[in-house]
Amino acid sequence: SSSVTLVVKTPNKMIDDVQISCALDWTVEKLKKHLSDVYPSKPTSKQQRLIYSGQLLLDHQTIKEFL
Repeated sequence: SSSVTLVVKTPNKMIDDVQISCALDWTVEKLKKHLSDVYPSKPTSKQQRLIYSGQLLLDHQTIKEFL
């Protein structure tokens, strides 16, 4: 499947923006698990709220659904 690069930002700006490469068929849940491993602060999936264009992303959604 195709891949895309996402820019992950923190609301408090304590961590610089991070670019993450992922497949379009990944679910939001899989992206959160990936971020737990690669993001500097190592947030757990439960600690993450991913928002795109003002919309809270749900764990079952795929990346291609909101892009």
